Amino acid sequence: MYQQNFLRKKRNRLLAAGIAFVLTLIVTTTLVTINGLNNHQRRVAEQAQLVQSSLNSMLSDAHEATQKASRLLGGACDFNVEKALNMLPGRYRHIYSINVVHNQHISCSSLLANKHADIGFVLPLDKALWMSRTVRSPDIYVISLITHLPQGTLYVASDLRFLYEMLGSDLVIQVSGKTLTAAGLVKDSLAAAQFSHYEALPAHSPLYTLAWRKPEMSEIIGFTLNSWLSMGFILSMSAIMAALTWLLAIRRHSLYTQLANAIRQHQIHPHYQPIICAKTNAVSGAEILARWHHDELGFVPPDVFIPVAESTGLIIDLTESLLEQVVDDLQQGIAAFQPGFKLNLNISHAHVVDSTFDLFIDYWSPIFRALGITLVFEITERENIDICDALTRKIDHIKRSGIRIALDDFGTGFSNLAFISNLSPDSIKIDRMFTRQISQEAATPLIDCVIDMAKRMNILTTAEGVEYGYQVDYLKANQIDYLQGYFFSKPLCFSDFAGYLKRYRD
Repeated sequence: MYQQNFLRKKRNRLLAAGIAFVLTLIVTTTLVTINGLNNHQRRVAEQAQLVQSSLNSMLSDAHEATQKASRLLGGACDFNVEKALNMLPGRYRHIYSINVVHNQHISCSSLLANKHADIGFVLPLDKALWMSRTVRSPDIYVISLITHLPQGTLYVASDLRFLYEMLGSDLVIQVSGKTLTAAGLVKDSLAAAQFSHYEALPAHSPLYTLAWRKPEMSEIIGFTLNSWLSMGFILSMSAIMAALTWLLAIRRHSLYTQLANAIRQHQIHPHYQPIICAKTNAVSGAEILARWHHDELGFVPPDVFIPVAESTGLIIDLTESLLEQVVDDLQQGIAAFQPGFKLNLNISHAHVVDSTFDLFIDYWSPIFRALGITLVFEITERENIDICDALTRKIDHIKRSGIRIALDDFGTGFSNLAFISNLSPDSIKIDRMFTRQISQEAATPLIDCVIDMAKRMNILTTAEGVEYGYQVDYLKANQIDYLQGYFFSKPLCFSDFAGYLKRYRD
């Protein structure tokens, strides 16, 4: 049975720890990468908001400057007009020049060098907004707001250089088919192949489009690898999960080993909880319960070690060990039992379906028959038992051998009438959950129905978990057959159980 435990050997524990490390590595890397990508998108969004705000402010200044400059139109471009135009850009942070256009030439400007310049090759007057080099300084890029008025055409040029750093490597601005990048002005639009990785942000102005570059996979990975903090988190979490898996595997392996040793050395002992006949008040039997008191851990609850025994195959060895000790107890001769005295023992479904179960029956049934004890196998209803031909045959073999069958924990699991019919139990043990529902103030129809159904099917009933006198009175009044619980006695070692029998008879 030891070989059936997956984590029984060091290489399996290493494999489990390795799998935990890799899975955690994948999960944490994915989460950190997603977090890095989200952080990057958030930074780009904040950067885009700043660029948009600055660009809108620039255009707003250009509109305001246009309105003020329009008052100067309609007359000759004399000294006073040029002086007024020259003073306007000083009131706005980014305006480079204010220009009046007539017949494709600048007739008046805030920059004297622009006067009489031909703008046909720089500025298409059919556009409302245009990005280009300046008329006299080819190294400076401006965005020009073009306004047509009855008195003439005005265009206000704003310096774009301050936007370069704000754009960075992730943002671009498209205006009238041209695109401004951090490296300068490109004559292509966002539809060009070089901008295929860019995605337009929600439009906030009909005059321009702001777009951001979607990061490539190498950059996404870089968001993770370039952060020592992220890498430290990923590796530490992976190592922690691997260590926890290793420790859990060792703990499970350790518990399995200690359980196997305890069974082999008979350190898990049988205790006996009396079962009382409701009609005669006599002790008609007892349930055998496994109790393990570890030298270091102290009392180990059955809810802890029984599942381990069932999942690793040790339950068969545990059952054998308990029966051996029960036989030794009975052969001491310190207790006298009435003919037909019953000893109930829980049998796991995993044991019933084991290939050695028939040999187990053939070995133990004659031993208990010779001792004058009726052995009762309790099969718990909590297990989802598949009623098949092989199981039916084993149930028949149990009954032919003189062993009786009780359905344990009735009402809490998978049973139904068809299941009871196929299993044909001699008795059912009503779960303590129903017994707790009995109160002094109200009736308990559920437990009444169970008892009535069992009587109609000629099945004996035992109420588990009886703790109060009013529960005893209620159950007896409703014709329960047997009672079991702390009201009568807790589970006892055999010597105490023998003394209990003597006191109970006396």
